[in-house]
Amino acid sequence: MPQALFDRIWDELVAPADSTEHGQFRLWVRKTFVLGAPPPSFSSESPSGAADEGVALLHNGFLVAVREQLYQLLCAFHGEAQHGGRDATVGLIYESYRYVPKKLVQEFVKARPTCAAKNKRQLSTAHNRSGKKKT
Repeated sequence: MPQALFDRIWDELVAPADSTEHGQFRLWVRKTFVLGAPPPSFSSESPSGAADEGVALLHNGFLVAVREQLYQLLCAFHGEAQHGGRDATVGLIYESYRYVPKKLVQEFVKARPTCAAKNKRQLSTAHNRSGKKKT
């Protein structure tokens, strides 16, 4: 979710009486999001704007990922997953966050130089073990 939308939702939940938003947006915000304590699985070392204050924007009990913070989130959780693949990284992210597309995590993991080199080594080793000639 973009930072601007996050800020609008946050403002609506913090001060609904001061809102200038239309009714449909206000209803959607109240039905979809709450302000609360971060989930127990949340690591205080993970990047998050509001969670540092002990209050976070939650969707169904999970933190909402902000688009402008996704790179930091991906770096932190990919490292925590010990540079595992997409599924390992997504698994850790989804313990605390929502609104992080799997496709984005996949592209991030594929683009990491360390992980790309590791995957190439694993592929060439697998080809050597299977008796196929490396090309």
